[in-house]
Amino acid sequence: MYYENSSMVNKVMNEESIDRTPALQRLITKLTKENLWLYVIRVLKESPMYAYEVKVHITNRMGIKVSTVAVYTVLYKMTREGLLERFTGSSGRSYYRVTEKGIKAYEKAIRVLEDVISILKGEKEALKLSTS
Repeated sequence: MYYENSSMVNKVMNEESIDRTPALQRLITKLTKENLWLYVIRVLKESPMYAYEVKVHITNRMGIKVSTVAVYTVLYKMTREGLLERFTGSSGRSYYRVTEKGIKAYEKAIRVLEDVISILKGEKEALKLSTS
């Protein structure tokens, strides 16, 4: 479930301390804005949404400030890759929903992130990234 107006990432991003090094800022950017597709699928798993609605959910519920253009670009690419499906609602507005391929890619990405965390914590020895 979502955190109510803050998330762990948001808390780390807003900390004012010597711990916020350029390296940490690069990591935060890579895990959020550069992997926006994960957040898009996460919000669309709840229900289909139109593009601006996706942006609002990511910003308000996950604490990640992202531009509208970035969301539209990611939605376009994800649709082209078959991770999302675009359809027209009764209002004539374009909506997006996650495809089965999108759910599988999301689940695999979460497993990869969990494996990386386990390796960094010393709980696992090697990362095995398969393409299947």
